[in-house]
This record gives sequence, structure tokens and C-alpha cells, in this order.
Amino acid sequence: MPLMVSPRGAKCPVCAAGEDLEYRSRRSLNYCVCRNCGLTFANPLTPDDHPSVAGAESTRTKDEYNQRLVSDHSMRTRAAKPVVRGRTQLYSVALGRPVSAILDVGCADGCLYPAFHELGVSWDGIDINPEMVAFAQSTGVPVQLQDFLTRSYAVRYDVVYLSQVLEHVLRPNEFIAKAHNLLVRGGLLHLDVPNHCGLVPTFRKLCPVGNDYGMLQPPYHLVAYNGEALEYLLCKHGFEIVLLGSYANDDPVFGQILIRSSALDRLLYSAARLLNAGSLLVAVARRIA
Repeated sequence: MPLMVSPRGAKCPVCAAGEDLEYRSRRSLNYCVCRNCGLTFANPLTPDDHPSVAGAESTRTKDEYNQRLVSDHSMRTRAAKPVVRGRTQLYSVALGRPVSAILDVGCADGCLYPAFHELGVSWDGIDINPEMVAFAQSTGVPVQLQDFLTRSYAVRYDVVYLSQVLEHVLRPNEFIAKAHNLLVRGGLLHLDVPNHCGLVPTFRKLCPVGNDYGMLQPPYHLVAYNGEALEYLLCKHGFEIVLLGSYANDDPVFGQILIRSSALDRLLYSAARLLNAGSLLVAVARRIA
């Protein structure tokens, strides 16, 4: 990629570096690669004005993705049960005691709620998309329409969970700092983001598809994480890494709640596992400070 002369003056949203940035372009996409922490991000980083983000400094999710969540909600709720059991066991081992309370940020349809409820875990779910919140509430899932950064909380949680959220967030330091403050001492932050170094994103870097570059996919994803950038961000805010790695989307514990997978999808998942280049970058980190 050619180095660009402009636009200049950017700062990395993770480490705030300004001098260690490579300015690059791909068709109409201008972006930066931070040599200090490893983050790749669009330049400029502009908050979305789409109604689904409700004024938050965030970017939207594809309508097609949300529509699939709605149409598959019942099946996803059933499929979530073994996933939640596996995660709850992992949380309990990492905490050294049973998990009692979890905050699910950006929970969309809230398909994890029934499984946690059955296990006796208190589950709070929030989302900024009014349509997804209205749908979740219509199914009896107690999702609240809230901006994570502006909401006040009266409780502390054993686990804060962010799935496919951080790649939409334009102020990641404030986001992770707030998650830290909402955890009990020794509590866990569990998050997953698209893996910028995964198998499919690597193909996207090599083979131009529109303005996409790896997991930079404007206007949806303006921030793309690798393991180095994610570890930097978490450690900066008083977290100890318990687990950090790439996983295929169909992983039985850390994967997404998938209902529809084509033969090609399953082939890619298998290849990603063999190459340790899954499309999900997963971190579990413990609050130590």
C-alpha cells in the first residue's frame, strides 16, 4: 500500500500515538496502521449518524445481520444453552467461585439470557439499537435501551461481556475503563472482535473487495484489532490476560451462536482452526487493579 501524504494529524484511538502511524489508502478508504500498538483504523474516525446507534460514538451494524438475529432468535436461544454452560464453567474456574452476575453489552436479541437465567446467573443486557431492544423485549428478554458509556450502574459484575462490539466503538479507552470499573475485584472481561489477522480477513487484504481492508469494513467497522492491539488496550486499563487467541466462528465455547452455516463456511472454519487463524479474536481478562 502506498504511504499517503494526507490526511495527517490522526492519533491512534488505543495508544494515542501520532508519530508512529503509517498513512495508507485503498480505493476511497483512508486508514492508519499504528506501529506502536498494532491497531488499524479508518482515518478519520467519524461517529455514525444512523438511527440504530442512538447518538452513541459508534458505528452501525449491518441491517442484514440484525435481520438474521431476529429471524433465528428461537433457534439461537436453544443453541446458546451448551455455549453458556461452557462459558459459565470457564468463568467459575477463572473466578475461583461460581459466577453470579453478568453484564452483556451490545446484546442485540439477548439470546443468551434464558440459558444464564436457568443456571441461576443474574443477567443484565443493554443495547443502543432501538429496534433490536424492542424485539428482545417482545420475546420476554429484559434488554434495556442504554448507551454503555453514559448509563449509571448501581451494581458490580463478575463478568462484563462484549461480543462484536469493540470494533464499532470509537472511544475504546473510555469503554474498557468503564468495563473495568463495573467489575468486582478479580472480575472478568470477556470480549470478542473480528480478527484482523484471521484467514478470511487476510484474503480480503490481498484481494480487493470494495473498500474493505481485512476487518476494516466501512461504514460498519472502522477499527480493526490484532492480538497485539487488544492486549495493549486491556493491560493499559489494569487487566491481566487470562486467555487471548483466535477461534473459528463455530467454536463450541467461544464461537458465535450460529444457525446457518454453508458448506463453504464449514470448510473455512476447519481451515482457520488448522492455521490458528480464526475470524474471532477472543480475550478473557481479569481485573487486577
